[in-house]
Amino acid sequence: MHQTNSSKSSAIWSLAGSTLLAFVLVILNRYLGFALETLATSNGGIGVQLPPLRSVPADLLGVVYLASILGCLLVMARSAAQLHISTAFLLLTGCLLSAPMLTVLWASDSRKLIHPLLEISANNLFGTLGAIFVGSAIGRIIKHPNTLLAAAGFAAFFDTVVVTVGPVRALLETRSPLISAVSVGAGAAASPGSWGGRTVQLLSSVTIGPADVLFIAVFLSSVACLARHPTFQLKSERSTFWWMYGFLVTAIIAVQLGVRAVPALAPMAAAILVANMRYAAFTRQEKRDLAIGGAFAVVCAALMIWQGQRIMAQPIKIPDGPIYGFIITRARISNELVVNGVLPDSPALRAGVRPGDVIESIDAIKTGKMSDEEFKPYLAGSVRNGGIDLVIRRLGSKGPIKLHVSSDSR
Repeated sequence: MHQTNSSKSSAIWSLAGSTLLAFVLVILNRYLGFALETLATSNGGIGVQLPPLRSVPADLLGVVYLASILGCLLVMARSAAQLHISTAFLLLTGCLLSAPMLTVLWASDSRKLIHPLLEISANNLFGTLGAIFVGSAIGRIIKHPNTLLAAAGFAAFFDTVVVTVGPVRALLETRSPLISAVSVGAGAAASPGSWGGRTVQLLSSVTIGPADVLFIAVFLSSVACLARHPTFQLKSERSTFWWMYGFLVTAIIAVQLGVRAVPALAPMAAAILVANMRYAAFTRQEKRDLAIGGAFAVVCAALMIWQGQRIMAQPIKIPDGPIYGFIITRARISNELVVNGVLPDSPALRAGVRPGDVIESIDAIKTGKMSDEEFKPYLAGSVRNGGIDLVIRRLGSKGPIKLHVSSDSR
């Protein structure tokens, strides 16, 4: 009895410690650049500063940060799997911990201001722990190694479809803030106004999706349950942890170095298969069931691709005004103005506008407050003023960029 209580206490302390450490790492990612910049300014420009973006030192620092936070997530999941509490309690607690994220999403959608600490903790503290608890509860449902391997394969398949051609790709293409809003270690800069409106350099802009956190917990919890099962008693609990860590670190290094997005469930499933394939024993009936399930997965994948293409086709073209030389669309999901194209030898090209830029304001007017019907008369009237002043947000830039685009009347 003493040993059981000791192991339970150890799991609780491990869970609490890794959760808090992950949150501290997120805080460092968001604000270390600001703190160092402030320190350097107060010392007359003498002080430590983060290395410039897209440099080898910056990428190394980003990889160290990502590897650390990923290690915390895996320790959190393993610790939750070792908790001897009811599955229903895990599920209920996980859902309650995810509630602050719903508040943040509601406030974001209705353009209400929220405290920066709530915004950061909602997904990087409460939401993360909630996903771990829910994933651990789901992982307890798996009762056989064959089920575990099949689940790993299907999860990797669906994640690959969603990230490469499905809704996640569409959200990335439309620069939707939803990606950062629900991701762990979110690479979005501090909320506007939280540091005087300044955007500061991050250790890394790579994010880890909520589904990735949930499935880490699902897989590690299921392996832990099977390791304790009297029939199976798998010996792969420790090796699963390290295979998963190694494969996921490789994936996040690829994203840090420039790959747009990696379906994390694919390397995760590979780790599960490598560590546990020896315990699989599929019968003819099970193989037939897997084939049927695979056909169903293909149909679902086709529906996901269709949904992704539908999202990408939703942006609305803003009514034409003077020929500034760029094509602007409004993304329905994020309500942001995105530059989809820049014409050659145009005022926009000469001013430095690039495809993918997000236009935050035009002549100091926030674009989110300007309806689509207002653009045509506004842009037409701007000809008399010699052009428009833009404030844009560009991926990889430290802060907002101000540009003046001269007008060419038709």
